[in-house]
Amino acid sequence: MTEGGSLTREYREWILTHHDLSYTVQELHDKADRILFVTDYAVAAVSFRKLKYEIVELSITEKKSEDIKFYLHFELNDLYHAQELFEEMLSSLYDLRTQIKIKVLLCCTSGLTTSYFAMRLNEVAGVLDLEYEFEAVSYDRLFERAYTSNIILLAPQVSYLYEKAAGILKGKRIIRIPPVIFAKYDAAGMIEIIRSEPEKDIPAGEKQQLTVANHRKLLIISVISEFKRSRIIYRIYDDEKIIEEAVILKDYYRVRDLEDIVDVSLTGVPDLDMICVCTPGVIYDGHLTFKMYRIYDVDVAGLFSEKYHIPCIFENDANAMVQGYYLSQDKYKDISFYFHPHASRKGGVGNMIGGKLHKGRNNIAGEMQYLADAFAYSKKPEDLVWTPEGAVELLSKYLTAIISCIDPEAIIIHCDMITDTEDLRNELKNTFQEQFIPDLIKVEDVTEYMFAGMIRLANDQI
Repeated sequence: MTEGGSLTREYREWILTHHDLSYTVQELHDKADRILFVTDYAVAAVSFRKLKYEIVELSITEKKSEDIKFYLHFELNDLYHAQELFEEMLSSLYDLRTQIKIKVLLCCTSGLTTSYFAMRLNEVAGVLDLEYEFEAVSYDRLFERAYTSNIILLAPQVSYLYEKAAGILKGKRIIRIPPVIFAKYDAAGMIEIIRSEPEKDIPAGEKQQLTVANHRKLLIISVISEFKRSRIIYRIYDDEKIIEEAVILKDYYRVRDLEDIVDVSLTGVPDLDMICVCTPGVIYDGHLTFKMYRIYDVDVAGLFSEKYHIPCIFENDANAMVQGYYLSQDKYKDISFYFHPHASRKGGVGNMIGGKLHKGRNNIAGEMQYLADAFAYSKKPEDLVWTPEGAVELLSKYLTAIISCIDPEAIIIHCDMITDTEDLRNELKNTFQEQFIPDLIKVEDVTEYMFAGMIRLANDQI
């Protein structure tokens, strides 16, 4: 037995020591040589595959939706680290237990008039033994609670918000409660509507890959911080062709996650020319600080260069996005790209001035976190982010700072709570003459801009 084989055997034996009444353990001696942890709501899987080295995959698939809720893979070369990742997967599996039932939100202006109706609906669902859990919520908390809910019911007094809610809560079922049902608190009738109304297929938006000249083998890792989880997308480019692509879904983000991706990539493509990482946070002199995940002043450039002996570059996410967007058009030379993650009280900005990326003396140009407490708000920023109206107030203040200091031709905006840039423009008219307001352009997805921007940054290193 090789050393790697011994480590695999030890890891498998350690995994099989885990027992819990909430799941059953199954060993499948198939091609993937899997160990399954099966619950009534999801399946967690540990898979082993042999490339040049032993690669372990950890995943959680929800049974009802067949959605992948957790996924990562790593080279098995450190038992303690492998155990940590397994424990993280089990923790995510336990967390999914609270999502067994179909969560239904009833929304009205204050939440008071729907509270009794929610109680009646829960009683009827219990009698009929249905997997529904109903909860009343006020409009100002709708978008906060909707993220972890399955179905949204709008009371008659807020049914006019249907289009706005549908524009923000993409992929969610949103149903207007008929006035006659609401007036009678007809719980059985409402449940029948929910069960009989077919789910609408949400068409996937078409993504057009941005082609940027490249004549090397590049590993590009793009980290996107989302609400209560991280999504890490990586691609390996051979010239302009993508030869490998994968998505890592985790509850937490650590620098070691990036190392795991590089380790796995090198097993398949050992002759990489460069490693490029696009990540949230401040990057100065090769050091990364990302307070949200308690990453403080980590010398990532030095760590990766010493470990892999391959040129490595790190860039802030918004800086990569603005470079990628710049390459996608030929109309603007001065552009700001405002990226506001879901539920965050502050966003980040990348700036192109005269066609060149502007990062500032300490690479903190565009770090809106330093402005978060400098403005006067009608509510706390952490409360404003949960409604479209609050988001308009919050973003307009940040855009005011951008316009005042940089005066770009266009501001590109990614923020799921903004459904219409005209609302932002009208808010900005309270401060600026209309001709001073730049073009405001909303984009739904930032992925391609991140990758294109990192290719351009890699080309600048030649």
